[in-house]
Amino acid sequence: MLSAFIRSLPSGTCYAQLWSDRIRISCTQSTRVFDDQPLLAICTENGKKIVLAVGCKAAQLYQQEQLKEQRNEQPNEKPEPDLTLINPLDHPRLLIADFAYAERLLRYGIASAYEKSLLPRSPVLIIQPMEKTEGGITDIARRMYTELGLGAGARKVYVHDGAPLAHPVTAGSKELGNILQR
Repeated sequence: MLSAFIRSLPSGTCYAQLWSDRIRISCTQSTRVFDDQPLLAICTENGKKIVLAVGCKAAQLYQQEQLKEQRNEQPNEKPEPDLTLINPLDHPRLLIADFAYAERLLRYGIASAYEKSLLPRSPVLIIQPMEKTEGGITDIARRMYTELGLGAGARKVYVHDGAPLAHPVTAGSKELGNILQR
């Protein structure tokens, strides 16, 4: 009951732009912007998949592991956990290739775009796919983006398929108001 109350508190608006090689999230409450590669370093340990790093840090971690394998370095006697690099926003037909990991990536991006806070954030989220939208966004894709945003912790999700917002960080933006009135 307390968590439902906390989620109902206003937490602002986030604008997420998704490309297959980039994710950019900006929030109206702060000037911080999460802008990184949509990469996740996944480690398989005891049959469970754990996200170790996100974005450029994931790519660096993966490269370090690849160099260790090439040099056949084994710092410990125990076998190293299996490390893979995943881009959940790279698929030939759709922008979302792996829904569960795309949700984790979006959740991480929203948390990174906000200032440090004791309370969890549940913003109104505007998601805009920036590619693979030839002919518009289908109802199925719109539902997919809506579920993605809700799963990432958003209170309400709007899918924007027009031109990119000029100044999404500005709270009084007329464009932002028009989208939120839909």
